[in-house]
Amino acid sequence: MADAQIYLYTPDRIADLDRFAADLASVLEAAPVASVLLRPESLGPEAGDAALVRAIRLLRPVVQDRGVAFLIDGRPDLARAEGCDGVHTCPAGPPYRDCRAEVGPQAIVGVSVRHSRHEAFVQGEAGADYVAFGRIEEGPEDQAETKDLCRFWALTMEVPVVALGPIGADTVADYARTGAEFVAVGAGVWDHPDGPAAGARAIAEAIASA
Repeated sequence: MADAQIYLYTPDRIADLDRFAADLASVLEAAPVASVLLRPESLGPEAGDAALVRAIRLLRPVVQDRGVAFLIDGRPDLARAEGCDGVHTCPAGPPYRDCRAEVGPQAIVGVSVRHSRHEAFVQGEAGADYVAFGRIEEGPEDQAETKDLCRFWALTMEVPVVALGPIGADTVADYARTGAEFVAVGAGVWDHPDGPAAGARAIAEAIASA
């Protein structure tokens, strides 16, 4: 049985924040989720800090009250100020050391390294709590590389790894079998034809069968 846990990220666009909070609660009740990542872009390009703070204050208790970690992408300042469990960053975002200095030693700081094994080593040695290989949207060749990198990392390193990709119920088992500690899922949950809770259950069942 695979040990991979679900790392859930918010959809490309949240049209109705209150409705989304209810959907998120249903997902967390339907399947075991290790962490939820709020992506600021989910709120739309016009959303400013006030909208982002409102989203955090609405969604954070939904997540944390269920014993799940609540992370925010690229905003260590808001992670600290609003009581999030940590921050995720990427090559285009704030550097790991700046994130760590902002959120402190106890918070989670994870780093996406795309397909760079070297950068993964650098970030792992710096103290990152996890590294993430891949991209949410990538083609078959890049997906194969992501899986190879996750497999290599899981076999050789102690720092946890997150697998990123177009991961749904039909593909998650392949990623789970790499040994990655976490598989990042989004559209496979939010866009499921029978609703987000059904999508989460389908992904959890596929992981369990991997």
